[in-house]
Amino acid sequence: MSISDEIENRCNEQRLFSVEPADLRPIRQSDYRRFIYASSDIHHTLDSENQNDAFTRRRLQQVFGNFILGRTIAVALKLERHQGADLARLVPSGEEMWEVRVQGRRRPDMPRVLGRFAKTDVFIALRLFDHAELRGRKNSKIAMARCQMDWDELFRPYSAHSGRTVYDYVSAKVHSI
Repeated sequence: MSISDEIENRCNEQRLFSVEPADLRPIRQSDYRRFIYASSDIHHTLDSENQNDAFTRRRLQQVFGNFILGRTIAVALKLERHQGADLARLVPSGEEMWEVRVQGRRRPDMPRVLGRFAKTDVFIALRLFDHAELRGRKNSKIAMARCQMDWDELFRPYSAHSGRTVYDYVSAKVHSI
């Protein structure tokens, strides 16, 4: 069995959901070059009709859509370069924990998604946080530990994908910062 088989199994069990872009312009199937699979909590937020979730939903749909549709994204492998990144690897880098960063004016409710790459161009979105929830080293470590537990529940014995360059994670249309 491969990690791809495990992802398919988790989708069949409705523990993971394939994220589809909200962009309604015509898309050729060949344009899809990357994939995001989301936990049920993130999936619920993306599908929510609740006005309280509207800001988060729109922002996540935008950044997820850019990733899925193969648009150029900014990726940071080092902590000191996270500013302006759409995707940023958190420290310690050996944990292979990533943050999907929504760009814009800092707000306490600015959404952040933590997850891991299953393989190149396949991101597993595990947990959704407000920007304020990840403030401080202690809060970040707790959030990362929760995501690690989520990953283990979904994919044990598989480890997250690892790499040395941004192209090991995102194969094309990537700006390394």
